[in-house]
Amino acid sequence: MEIITLTKEHPYYPDELKETNLTLRAIGNLEILKLKSKRIAVVGSRDATYDGIYYAKRITRALVNKGYIIVSGGARGIDTVAFETTIEYNGNFILVIAEGIRNYISSYKFNAVKKHLKNVVVISQYNDYDTWTGYRAMLRNETIIRLSNVVVVVESIKVEHSGSFACGKRALELGKDVYVVNPNLFKTKPAGNVELVKLGAKTLNF
Repeated sequence: MEIITLTKEHPYYPDELKETNLTLRAIGNLEILKLKSKRIAVVGSRDATYDGIYYAKRITRALVNKGYIIVSGGARGIDTVAFETTIEYNGNFILVIAEGIRNYISSYKFNAVKKHLKNVVVISQYNDYDTWTGYRAMLRNETIIRLSNVVVVVESIKVEHSGSFACGKRALELGKDVYVVNPNLFKTKPAGNVELVKLGAKTLNF
């Protein structure tokens, strides 16, 4: 499997990342990086509730059917639902991982992705054999934000030590449009959703 190195001079290097000076390693369909379609990040809790999974499927299906490219991080929970729904409806997906590309493709996590590389591009900003860490995941989230026109936080159960809350908050700081599912639509209001609304995120009310 060919792994491509993307520097700023490479024709497939995303314009949105050129000011970061990141060197990327990528596999899959690089053409997705050059499509003119709008990119929407769909992120949320690893420990998603039934409500969160329901809304993640509904949101992702609607976005894919409108031709948007989905961007996410591949974690369990909401990210995985976003990926599976994108593939189910034949959409395009940018998967931004928080580990080295060779470490990723040698792990079980790659099994669900490798059959669908026509519809997926996997990118990493790390050295090939770097392992996943929470710190790398947080840095990776900024890459997701910068690649995306809009960020949708489906379900952020907590505020403290929450990657999805931090992602939404950082996206607001960078001036991105951020949407959250209305906390009142959940059986138990996700604390992160509530706080993001206070910070200026828009609500999806269905």
